[in-house]
Amino acid sequence: MPPKSKQAATVPVALAKARLLALFSSVARADVDELLEFCTDLSDYLHPVPLRDPNHDDSHNDHDDHDHHDHHEHHEHLDHLHLVEPPIPTLVQLDQWSDARANFALYAATVKDRLASPGALLDDEKFADMETTDITAADTATDASSSSPKQTRRPPIHVDGFLYHDEDDIDEMLVQEKQVRHYCTQCGSDDIELTDFITHSMTRTALEYIFLHHFSGSKDSFLDIGCRTGAVLFAAATYTASQTIRGIDLSASWCQLAHTCLDAMDPSLMTDAITVTAGDVGDHLDQVRSSQVTVLNNPFEYFLGNDGLPQRALWTKLADAWCAPTASCHTLITVPSLADQWKACGWGSAPEEAAARAKFERQWKVTERVFSDDYDLFFYSRSSHTKSASSKASKK
Repeated sequence: MPPKSKQAATVPVALAKARLLALFSSVARADVDELLEFCTDLSDYLHPVPLRDPNHDDSHNDHDDHDHHDHHEHHEHLDHLHLVEPPIPTLVQLDQWSDARANFALYAATVKDRLASPGALLDDEKFADMETTDITAADTATDASSSSPKQTRRPPIHVDGFLYHDEDDIDEMLVQEKQVRHYCTQCGSDDIELTDFITHSMTRTALEYIFLHHFSGSKDSFLDIGCRTGAVLFAAATYTASQTIRGIDLSASWCQLAHTCLDAMDPSLMTDAITVTAGDVGDHLDQVRSSQVTVLNNPFEYFLGNDGLPQRALWTKLADAWCAPTASCHTLITVPSLADQWKACGWGSAPEEAAARAKFERQWKVTERVFSDDYDLFFYSRSSHTKSASSKASKK
């Protein structure tokens, strides 16, 4: 029989609690608050419990020719994912994570200082509201039981999830914008409902997870599609060793603002690693193919028209780019899942779309899902034999 592996000795929870209380008792009273803050940071660090594919190699570096995945499995099936308890961090890792929080808060303040309005939309953005609209006469109907008009669709409020990351921040923004959390479904009554909140940016906690749990020190190239505030670019520049960090957005105003804020934080960022492009990502597929890690925080649903056709055309281009033999991409990080984004626009029904989707699903699969109170991240990885073929093709 093979020798049993040694496991670290464990202690009962009650004993661990007693030891923790003894530690609190042994430090100076003035240091108790610092110790409590440390415990809070540790709890927050360990809070998101990911679902991961146990067969997936997360090194992002060396790819062999053996394919560990069933290419016929639909990439959105999550049965192969299992809960993985995050390891207890070292003091260095926890300090880095705490510093990240402070740095993200500083960058958010830098962006907010330069925004003319605390709202999440700029003047050159065309918002295509797929399901909701503002309260207007056209959007009301008479309730059969009342002579008062009945509000039939919820008016959304745009809240940038990076800039306003907690309840106090959101309340401050609502006061400045003269907005409210609830709306009346029937004028003059107490029949109220919660207003829809729409965010178009990654939250700070999502960025902490992505770049400190997965890509700390990574030399991969990054692309953020729909970069807006530049938060993903700032996180990649601060916590990875990447020399190629790219953002692209339809809004020239957001691109200019991101450039200004990144330059204000560190002028070298815009000269050494980061580039920001204003335009349609469909016109810059070279960036898609050459970026090893791509981030998509639902960049298309609300900005490419109500009929879904522009989105569907763009998804076909992206799927083809990610599956190209010479493509370098190995990781996609999305909010929400690609299946949800595709369902919203109906992508995959037309023959050309179905072929592109089938090809994508043969090469890519979900290898991790992590959800917390304010985010639900999906990580997609390209099959190892496909990446090896791509690497060999690019060297020819």
